[in-house]
Amino acid sequence: MRERDVIAPELKEKMKKPETDNDREFDAALRLHQDGQLKEAEAAYEALLARRPEDSASLAMLGILNLQQDRPEIALHYADLSIAKEARVPNAHATRGDALHRLEKYEEAVDAFQTALALNPNAYDVAIRSIDAQVRVEDQ
Repeated sequence: MRERDVIAPELKEKMKKPETDNDREFDAALRLHQDGQLKEAEAAYEALLARRPEDSASLAMLGILNLQQDRPEIALHYADLSIAKEARVPNAHATRGDALHRLEKYEEAVDAFQTALALNPNAYDVAIRSIDAQVRVEDQ
């Protein structure tokens, strides 16, 4: 199999770009997050944002992290900030939908999930969460 057959175009583009200090710091924050060291990860994402407030990836990850800590209001805030910086990231819309769902704002959650699905139609987990929110709208 040739390289072009197995590497997604966006990854090829990233591979061409030299890694920056911010990339390394984001990767370190992400590893902390994946390892369950949430306080440390949160501090690392916030440190990145102190230097680069436009970093939509760090904003999105803070949204996810706050959902994991059952802080949906804060998660929604970070998801909205991430979307304001980069509106075409499906995961930020999905995080927004999850936060709204936990806040029992089901109609808004459906809209957020539908936006995520429009950007990534193969996100079956998001489709399931969207259906759940839609059922809750109908039950109200």
